[in-house]
Parts: sequence; C-alpha cells; structure tokens
Amino acid sequence: MEVFTILYFVTFSLVLVHAYNINLTSCRTCSNRVDVPCYIQELDYPCIHDEFDGIWPGVPRNLSSRGVKIGKDDMAANFTWNAPYDASYRTLNGFLLTVNIAEDYIIQSMRYTLQQLPICFFANLSGTNWDMVPKPHSVLFHFDCVTSNNQNMVEVSLTLKSSPVPGEKSLTPLSKSLKLAPAKIEMTRRLERHQRDTLFGFIKIIEGTTRTG
Repeated sequence: MEVFTILYFVTFSLVLVHAYNINLTSCRTCSNRVDVPCYIQELDYPCIHDEFDGIWPGVPRNLSSRGVKIGKDDMAANFTWNAPYDASYRTLNGFLLTVNIAEDYIIQSMRYTLQQLPICFFANLSGTNWDMVPKPHSVLFHFDCVTSNNQNMVEVSLTLKSSPVPGEKSLTPLSKSLKLAPAKIEMTRRLERHQRDTLFGFIKIIEGTTRTG
C-alpha cells in the first residue's frame, strides 16, 4: 500500500504602508537667513555630490535633533546645525545629507523593524556670497523633510558633511538620530510615568507614616 503526502503551500502578500512621508515642497528652504539662500535637493544613491582636491570646508557644528508637532497628530524630524567655525566656510557650497529611516511594525503581536535604503539630499548654497554675509557662523541651517503619519514608531538618522568633500582625505561627518513616536504610544508612556510617580508617592507616604508610628 502506497502512501502519498500532499503538501499545501499557502502564500500571501502583505502591503506595508509607510509610517513616514518626505515632502520636499513644504521643506525646500534650509536657512534662517535671507542673505544665505539654501534649498534642498534630492540626490541619487550613493550620496555623492562634489569631490575635489583643493581647499575644502571644515566639519559642520552643533548638529541637533528634535521632534516637532505639525497638524493634529503628525510629527516632523527637525535637524539644525551651523557652518564650520573657521575661515573654511568661504569654500562652502552646501551640505551633503544622508538620511536613514527605520520603521517599527507590529504584525500578529510580533514587532518587526524595517530599515529603508538611505536617502540622499543636498542643501545647496551655490547662491550665497559669503563675503556679503555678516556673522556667518550664526546662520542656522535646518532639515525637516521627514514627517511621521502617526502609524508606527519611526527612527530618523541624519549624517551630515560639508561640501565640497575632499577627494582623498576623509573628514569625520556628524550624525544624529531621533525617534518619532505615534501619539497613542507617547500618551501611554506619559500615563505609565504618571502611574509610577503616583505609586512612588504612596510608598513614601506609607514609609513616613510607619516611621512616625
């Protein structure tokens, strides 16, 4: 008697809706000064804009990041920085930005992290005449093109270089990252912190009453 085993393979496709958006229309400018025109351009990967072996600018300064609320629930990843703090800013024609985005998904009670391919941008300063800019080291540059749509946790990382980039030598770039949490997650965390602080308060009251008695 022959026994046949039949195997059934069930396949399905899962369409993941990204929890982030990139809108260059609303974040095209990247400077807080009208005398330092700066605009964002998206580049192809790998992130290369301009390399040469002449005099190049130094490393940018004071890179910081924070989440900024936009609209009712959405958040934007806001990065700010300053030009190099030396005379090399005169050779600065822009900044090269490499953005990495990771998203957390929960599927059937399991958490997954999806790492996106790097996205390249160039903060173009080609229209800036540095000889006409007073206090150039105080100019604040910014990048806030990545926003979350309140669906999942999104981690945004930015690597920043001055341009042009030296062809043979390598300058250490600046990097910063932050997490954009959906409002419901943030509210849950605040509630947990409130409950924890309340519990500690009750414990202290009990301890104080015990010692007094």
